Amino acid sequence: MRRLRDHGRGDKYRHDEVGVSSRLDGLQAAFLAVKLRHLPEWTQSRRRLAEHYTEALAEVDGATVVPYGAGAVHHLYVVQVDAEKRAEIRRALSDAGVQTGVHYPIPLSGQPALSHLATPTPNAEAAARQVLSLPIDPLMTTDEVAVVVSSLRDALAS
Repeated sequence: MRRLRDHGRGDKYRHDEVGVSSRLDGLQAAFLAVKLRHLPEWTQSRRRLAEHYTEALAEVDGATVVPYGAGAVHHLYVVQVDAEKRAEIRRALSDAGVQTGVHYPIPLSGQPALSHLATPTPNAEAAARQVLSLPIDPLMTTDEVAVVVSSLRDALAS
């Protein structure tokens, strides 16, 4: 039942069966009710920070911004880096105090729950090896985005 309530997830990023998302308890709902008041402001902040990232990263070799559509809220800000250097880049960023994430490292075609539908997905598989999520939070400042970009530039150069 624990797996089924969390999209069939057994381990982080691994889904052994198809499930649902039903993880919200009463206490979490109460927190959400308070936080929802800030949603428009936080959404605007995320979009503004994403614009800063996009502009600054246009001048950084070795990091490609993952395209996003108009109106994106940016709960993640994702770039693609060389798959063989991603772990090294993450370490360098961590050493510089910048947290990163690798979201969705297993494409849908690699999920056991969907193995009966498996078909080669070379683009998704390549992306899973290359993506790197940079910090983005509505309470970040543009100066903090500049620090992340500078640290990423340094990590890519080494």
